[in-house]
Amino acid sequence: MPSDSANIYVEWEKRAVELDWHGNKIEVRCRLEAKYLYFGTETHVMVNGVPVAQSGGFRFSECAEGTFVDKEGDQHGLALRVNVDILSLRHPCELRIDDFVISQGKLRPRIPILAVVFWLAVAALFSMASIGAMEYLQVYPNIPF
Repeated sequence: MPSDSANIYVEWEKRAVELDWHGNKIEVRCRLEAKYLYFGTETHVMVNGVPVAQSGGFRFSECAEGTFVDKEGDQHGLALRVNVDILSLRHPCELRIDDFVISQGKLRPRIPILAVVFWLAVAALFSMASIGAMEYLQVYPNIPF
């Protein structure tokens, strides 16, 4: 059950989700990564500025798990489950601490400008290749396949 102190807001500049859980700042960041050719995302979870869990890659379902020590010195288990939605780029997710659901919502990955340039270049190359193939077939229509 969500706690009363779980205030959720999104900072659109960072595309991060931040939560306040019993005085501990939990931050979840998600972004498209170049090492996956901008097909895959990488998700990081930080508690009070300390990295706790990370997941990513070419997956349709991610799970990032870790443990952290809160401000009172107690140790807690953290699990973030993300289902990747390629079409809308809004990934349904669930954050659990000590097996209690703290937050449910949708993560919106940060898309670097380089990803946009990369995919425009790929689209342009495929367009030029298909136009060239059509022109080639018009010049040589009797080529057996």
